[in-house]
Amino acid sequence: MNYPLLKLLMALGLPLAVFLAGGSWMMKVTGRGNFPETAAPESTPLHFRFGGYDVAEVRAYWDWLGADGRLAELRFLELDLLFPLFYGGAILLGLFLIWDALGRPFPRRRLTAPVFVNLIADWTENLTLRHQLRRFLDNEPIEEGWIALAGQATTVKILCFSLAWLLLLGLILRWLRRLPEEATR
Repeated sequence: MNYPLLKLLMALGLPLAVFLAGGSWMMKVTGRGNFPETAAPESTPLHFRFGGYDVAEVRAYWDWLGADGRLAELRFLELDLLFPLFYGGAILLGLFLIWDALGRPFPRRRLTAPVFVNLIADWTENLTLRHQLRRFLDNEPIEEGWIALAGQATTVKILCFSLAWLLLLGLILRWLRRLPEEATR
């Protein structure tokens, strides 16, 4: 692909579009978007809480959602098991595209590691919260150890997601700096 603008749009635009459009679509189709975040601290979705959460915070969040919101959250958690494959794949595509344009300056695993760890952490978070929400819906106690695991997975997911995006942006900047000298060759 010899078209720098097209390459840039593919490398940066595609992952951004997949993440934003996919997230928006999931919120709409699951009904989770009907329960937007407010000024109340308990309204912050668990999957956005850097630093994790404990049983009391999870219970407060699920109480804040109410009965309909909890069912929407359950649907969201189930659909969110597929979403990391799409946004992770789009980020990997962007990373590989720019990495290749730079002449593959380092081992591929440096690109894939943050994305794969993000994927595993996202699945761990979703599967654990899904199981605990089902317990909550059945009036069973929420299990502290599993909530701690989900909270740690959320933090790892956010860190790896951020790292993957920083890596992509860094590679794009490096590639953009090289474009003028490549044009003179």
